[in-house]
Amino acid sequence: MVLCGAGLVSLTSQNVKIIWRESEDVSPMNQSAKKIPCEILSIAEGKTWNNIVVQRKVSKKRLFFGKAKKDLDINVGDNAYLEIDVMPSELPETPLRVTLYDMNGVKIDWTIIQPSQIDTIR
Repeated sequence: MVLCGAGLVSLTSQNVKIIWRESEDVSPMNQSAKKIPCEILSIAEGKTWNNIVVQRKVSKKRLFFGKAKKDLDINVGDNAYLEIDVMPSELPETPLRVTLYDMNGVKIDWTIIQPSQIDTIR
């Protein structure tokens, strides 16, 4: 038996069959989860980068992004979305890469957090 991106796979002679498949709520490594809506709460201009704080619409949890390009057309109050990717790790709590996008799909910034910092189900 082998655990892979599709789930638990049984390898017997020449037959390969999937005997367990991950649910849609669980994001396999290196595959993006659903788009999570958020709102831009603040933009602080730095010398090289803008610092952005966003708040998730449902849970009201906030995330900080510290290296947003200055030339992006984003403002406080704008809607945006987050995508969460599970990173490969041997740690008991697998890190998550959270990427911030504007509503047009333009990547604004990304950060790495621990799962305990964000509720990925809501």
